[in-house]
Amino acid sequence: LVSITLMRYHANYKKTIITSSVDKTLKLVDYETGEVEHLLEPHKATVLCFAVHPTKPRYILSGSMDGT
Repeated sequence: LVSITLMRYHANYKKTIITSSVDKTLKLVDYETGEVEHLLEPHKATVLCFAVHPTKPRYILSGSMDGT
């Protein structure tokens, strides 16, 4: 006799706004409060773009005028 259990995992992430800027930063802003929760400074020049991983939203990819 085989027993199968179905399990699901769903991460609950807070609603967050992500901004990129000429000040070389990415800011993660709480949607509800407007407070900057995280300030990321991964570049040496203007951050031109970013993308959130489609299935693992804890990962953000960014591109900058510094070539990285």
